[in-house]
Amino acid sequence: KWYWEITRGAGTDLVVGVANASAALNTYLGGNANGWGYIASSGQKTNNAVGAAYGATYAANDVIGVALDLDNGTIGFYKNNAFQGVAYTGLTGTLYPAEGSTNTNDAATANFGQNPLKYTPPNGTFWNPKDAGGNITFSNNNLSSASSATAGMGVRANTSKSSGKWYWEVTAGASAAMIGICTAATSMTAIYSSAVSWLYSGFAEKWNNGSFVTYGASF
Repeated sequence: KWYWEITRGAGTDLVVGVANASAALNTYLGGNANGWGYIASSGQKTNNAVGAAYGATYAANDVIGVALDLDNGTIGFYKNNAFQGVAYTGLTGTLYPAEGSTNTNDAATANFGQNPLKYTPPNGTFWNPKDAGGNITFSNNNLSSASSATAGMGVRANTSKSSGKWYWEVTAGASAAMIGICTAATSMTAIYSSAVSWLYSGFAEKWNNGSFVTYGASF
């Protein structure tokens, strides 16, 4: 798992991301199939010359954090420490940090750790704001979440597991919290009513498929 920061300078339009050794250097990053980028002026992500809605726009002096997870084949971006979500999945092979411009000029300064980073590098696993129900706010590099107003809203982490033995800890902020696991098919707007979610609530209940039985201690 790798993290670095790019500070945008003056110019027309910057694209930040990664590329492999086959990427063409006479077009913008993401202008062919061998580059994956995040465009400053539109906030779009781009690969193979196809742009798609992704995150916020960014301007001069904004710091873009790049989080490349080669264990899981994903890349995501931070704008001034605000996670924009996982941009691409399925990345493989040897990849290089890269930047370019969709127009005639741009400027950027890279920090690969030779200087103190502006922001704390993200934990390898965190809550994914792009994979969450409504009325949830995130903080602490997306390790903390808080929901309000609407019951049943949930959030998935940015990584998943399909084998092995795993342990993690969650500090609950309210007794209405539900903690557990789910699959990719679980709706994040009705997490406790899904047949493919298994949750432990602060009211000493375990939940699955919209029903519960008494379980454990309250928290």
